[in-house]
Amino acid sequence: MTTQYDARSGRLVMRQQAPTALFWDSLWQVDDMRQQIEEESRNTFYVGLTKRFVPPGPHVRMLDAGCGRGAVVLSHQREGYDAYGIDFAQQTITQAEQAFPALQLSVADVRKLPFPDNYFSAYWSLGVIEHFFNGYQEILTEARRVIAPGGYLFMTFPYLNPLRKLKIKLRAYTKASQPQKEPSDFYQFILNYLHVRHDLEKLGFQLRHQQAVDGLKGISTEVPLARPALQKLLRSRGKLARVTGAAITELAAPLAGHIMLLVMQRRPD
Repeated sequence: MTTQYDARSGRLVMRQQAPTALFWDSLWQVDDMRQQIEEESRNTFYVGLTKRFVPPGPHVRMLDAGCGRGAVVLSHQREGYDAYGIDFAQQTITQAEQAFPALQLSVADVRKLPFPDNYFSAYWSLGVIEHFFNGYQEILTEARRVIAPGGYLFMTFPYLNPLRKLKIKLRAYTKASQPQKEPSDFYQFILNYLHVRHDLEKLGFQLRHQQAVDGLKGISTEVPLARPALQKLLRSRGKLARVTGAAITELAAPLAGHIMLLVMQRRPD
């Protein structure tokens, strides 16, 4: 993975492999899809945050736009939401539907959703907008269309944390070129969260919560010397390793959190 700094846009560019549907299908392929989804759905962070702002109910619709295997959809469904998921990785969606036929999943583009206006009370976007070389504006506009007035957008993306900003000042990244078209190895941007927040505010959203998360991955990504030990910690299933990893990721999040989480509420029309 190569990381470069684009001074013109004020963001980092990560280059490795294009995030196509085939790429995600390959990444998400597992021997036992049902077991994998079941294990992932036990992570209660996402549904817990949804419940904090949008109480569940049989007529409270939520969407995971870019749902992958659908674990977040499953966890919301089990908590009483009318939960939906879409992704453009067709093979993954097919396998997830076979594993859990009751899940409401479909193959679709986050820039052109197959839902009516004002349809959802909660919309999750987990690590999606950074993968679009030509920008995320269409995604935000479409999200606003399907979120009901007063509804909530929960969005995560890799961001310019204080550690990355320091590395930019120290010129630790090479300069990004200015290609006219998308490079074949473009993977994602690392974004300025204030820019994303401002773009959402222009669309009629207001900030309700923001939080830097995943400090462990942030350090692993940006501090090469620490990477082998931290990656070993991330892969470990032992209780001590999990507790240690959780402590590091929480303590390091304000300085080196890999991800910014924004919770934005759509204002009434």
